[in-house]
Amino acid sequence: MPNTIAHLGVGELLTRRLLPKAERKWIYLGCILPDLPWIARRVLSALPTGVDPYDLRLYAVAQSSLLVTLLLAGALAAISKAPRIVFAVLTLNCLIHLLLDAAQTKWGNGVHLIAPISWKVWNFGLFWPESIITALLTLAGAALYALAWRSREDRCVVTVPQRHRLATAAALGAAYLMLPLFFLASVERANNLNVRTLRDPNNRTGRPIQLDRVRYLARDDGDRLRTYVGEELTVEQSVLGHDATVSVHAVFVDSGTVRIDRLHEHFGQWRNVASIIGLIAVVLYWCRPWLGFRPGDTNEGAMR
Repeated sequence: MPNTIAHLGVGELLTRRLLPKAERKWIYLGCILPDLPWIARRVLSALPTGVDPYDLRLYAVAQSSLLVTLLLAGALAAISKAPRIVFAVLTLNCLIHLLLDAAQTKWGNGVHLIAPISWKVWNFGLFWPESIITALLTLAGAALYALAWRSREDRCVVTVPQRHRLATAAALGAAYLMLPLFFLASVERANNLNVRTLRDPNNRTGRPIQLDRVRYLARDDGDRLRTYVGEELTVEQSVLGHDATVSVHAVFVDSGTVRIDRLHEHFGQWRNVASIIGLIAVVLYWCRPWLGFRPGDTNEGAMR
């Protein structure tokens, strides 16, 4: 995916054209909703939970689909002051986020726009994360956020809901957490993230595989590809002379060895850093009323 700062910029720009009175707080929140399952997956992967890493990936795939994400959007809208408008803003930004993700090149990865009707991955492959397009979107997002920080949108946008709206929020939140469990088998049958291939080492030989942003490890005793669950696959013939983060098209020549046919090297950690900064920016924007910040406070205002 493009980094979070880029998502914030694109989301605000498009939403303000379609819904001019949309609150930036909800725009920004909508921009990050599809990424929450992947953030949670990273946290859980670092903890000794005992959860199968393949199942955790399948769960994140299902939960980040448009339909399931909109359940969370509905739950959040139910505790807002204007549920219908907020749901529209969140829905629009979830869709913008997923379409922007689909525009980026991600081998063996993508988004799910019409699940559970189809778990086909949508990936238009228009640009890589390191492209000038991503850089320009990131700069635009940072500039728009800087302007937004000076706005006067500091009113509270959530409320203590009536009992029936609280019940609606709780039901939708529970569905957001539980529904992905019923889709795990379907996601695996579709071989999303190549889980079906990787999970069956006895039937890997001859099967193609695409891996998005995995580690390439250059070693004297043979290079390796470290998959997203930590398994190290032997590379049949060295392609790089150094460690790197790569995306690959490959074929299994046996259960633990792959032949790399195509490789793209990703550069640096700026994408991850920009995403972390973007997430912090969203939290800070929501917390502005409690940070002592007064939009529009200037020397002129002080003189009055």
